[in-house]
Amino acid sequence: MRIFAILSFLLLGFSDVAKAEDIYCSDREEIVDELVSGYGEQLAAVKDIKGEGLLEIHVSARTGSWTALLTTAGRLSCIVADGKDAPIPEFLEDISV
Repeated sequence: MRIFAILSFLLLGFSDVAKAEDIYCSDREEIVDELVSGYGEQLAAVKDIKGEGLLEIHVSARTGSWTALLTTAGRLSCIVADGKDAPIPEFLEDISV
């Protein structure tokens, strides 16, 4: 899928970004439910990626955690970056809902 290649290129060099073997993918609803119930995260920003999918940023003011999700048009989501008590990588901060 071209969208994963594009995102992989964008994320190179960021320490909070998951390595390919660490990326977890599942149905979007399953992942979002876990982010809400387990981490108190809510959708804070979303960016369309050339009509092929979405880059979503979920954050929690309560726990200080954040998660970047790549979601395809088929509703498959992959956690591609996350952090806790650390700043969101600068290139993700420019994304707005």
